[in-house]
Amino acid sequence: MTADSPPFSPTPLHDLDYNATKRLYQATFSVMEDKNFVYAWKHRNRTSSVGIWEGGALLGAVLVRGEQLEYIFVSAYHQGCGLGKILLESVLDKHPTLYLIPVKDPRVIRWYETYGFRIIGETITHAGTEICMVRSPNGFCPPGILPPNLPIQLLPRTTARGPCRLLKRKPLRRPPSHSQIGGGPRHG
Repeated sequence: MTADSPPFSPTPLHDLDYNATKRLYQATFSVMEDKNFVYAWKHRNRTSSVGIWEGGALLGAVLVRGEQLEYIFVSAYHQGCGLGKILLESVLDKHPTLYLIPVKDPRVIRWYETYGFRIIGETITHAGTEICMVRSPNGFCPPGILPPNLPIQLLPRTTARGPCRLLKRKPLRRPPSHSQIGGGPRHG
């Protein structure tokens, strides 16, 4: 950090930062190995995926892949200090439209909502039924933002469900058909 740079300034994560990022991820989420983290790291956007360092220690990081915010995490000691806000705002400066599948925690969902993310529907992932959130300038999910292989059951635009109520809904029984998610032919 130079005298001119603001404190806790995000910098791009480089390949050499993998071990530090992985250790912080594991400590934050209490996991030892996660194939999804490894995939997100390998396919990250190298300018939008950033970390905040102090004295050689990684305090927080965000991984972005395409238009998906894959992970954002801050060391337990530094949570509540505004580092998550700094990380997220650095991504939003580069990606005005972004989607994510957050953890099922109403506090986390409300935090994302303060930055303009809106719940648009549910999807079935390896972890079960998850909600999907999108942030875009017009507040709606633009065509082409979600990958065609992500089955989303979209909520009607007139539905006003808060995160707590949506989390208590019964899970999807099966992935929706392609016609239910309103897309054209799939390519892949």
